[in-house]
Amino acid sequence: TRLRCDWSSDVCSSDLLGIFANRSNTIIEGFTFRNFQTWHHSTGVDIRAENVIVRNCKAWNCSSGFIFADSSVKCRVENCRVDDCGTGVRSVGKDSDIIDSQFFKRRDRFIVPTYQQGDSGIIYYGASGKCLVRGNLVRGFHNAIFLKTSGDYTAEHNTILEIGRASCRERV
Repeated sequence: TRLRCDWSSDVCSSDLLGIFANRSNTIIEGFTFRNFQTWHHSTGVDIRAENVIVRNCKAWNCSSGFIFADSSVKCRVENCRVDDCGTGVRSVGKDSDIIDSQFFKRRDRFIVPTYQQGDSGIIYYGASGKCLVRGNLVRGFHNAIFLKTSGDYTAEHNTILEIGRASCRERV
């Protein structure tokens, strides 16, 4: 299954989430998601299946840009951009990769509220398996890459700028 947006499209709402991806072997490509912050797990894309790819998408002003739920397996976010979200990508799924993406947060009076640990460009929390974090740019979050679980992680060739407290943390 392929969901593709070839024109300038905004999925803009005050609803819970933009796309609920509960179908395996799906590609979500070229969408922009704005203003999903009804709840602390509101997101542009909520991934809950196997082999889902989110590619060339943008999330702005959401609680989380993208979420890998605990039922997601072998999923990937690639070449995406997240601006001014509480969390860039939150993963509690297994074998999830985050590749060649950009995560920006301006710390101004319009900041999306989140708790300190959730204020992360990339966060792995829960059963993670084998994960790859490569070629990403993270700027302005309290934590750039936060690993709060045991797993087989490869984090390489990432650029981290203007982080509030720590650049890459692991906590098991």
